[in-house]
Amino acid sequence: MKKSFVIIYVFMFSFLNLFANTTTNKQSKEYYLAKDYSYLLEIDDFDKSLMQMHITLYEGYVKNVNMLLNQLNNLDSSSNISKALKKSFAFELDGLKLHELYFDNLKNDIKIDKKSKFFQKIEKEFKNFQAWVDDFTNTGLTRGIGWVILYYDVKEDKMFNAWIDEHQIGHLVGLDRILVMDVWEHAYLTQFGLNRKKYIDTFFNNINWQEVSKRFEKVLKN
Repeated sequence: MKKSFVIIYVFMFSFLNLFANTTTNKQSKEYYLAKDYSYLLEIDDFDKSLMQMHITLYEGYVKNVNMLLNQLNNLDSSSNISKALKKSFAFELDGLKLHELYFDNLKNDIKIDKKSKFFQKIEKEFKNFQAWVDDFTNTGLTRGIGWVILYYDVKEDKMFNAWIDEHQIGHLVGLDRILVMDVWEHAYLTQFGLNRKKYIDTFFNNINWQEVSKRFEKVLKN
């Protein structure tokens, strides 16, 4: 039974690759363009090789999203292949978007403004800033691969640190993403080994607090 499943899976994977080549060659369109994150290579606390690999991986998500959209546009939406590709699309698009949010909230030598609305909200919500950092860090030490996201529920004026499995599982519906941290192994393994805590500490030392505050204040204005 297990052997039969593997054979079927390999056949389906080969078929989808063949289908991808024929459809993308026929009508290939770029719906998404990769952003230039080369400036992140200048962050001293992260190895250039690690960051370059991470950027290249992100560019792969952009490529896969465009490929899937081109495939889906050439398929009958009622077909099983179309339905299977839409599951893959959620994974790829969320991977693209989360990486952009992650890269955008990275930058060295940016100090947090303790007078900012973001800092004041953190202090109020979590009793103090360090308590929030500890909670975010401990969330990031969850076993598995995924993301940690600081969400803000503007209607209820509440903040949450949440764990997201893979890219697409566990998002808090209707809430805004204020800070995003990648906790897939590719984000840290080649530099920090299995010491995820050291990676998280390094992440906190290189957060673009201006970007984080801007996201929070944008939500408040809306």
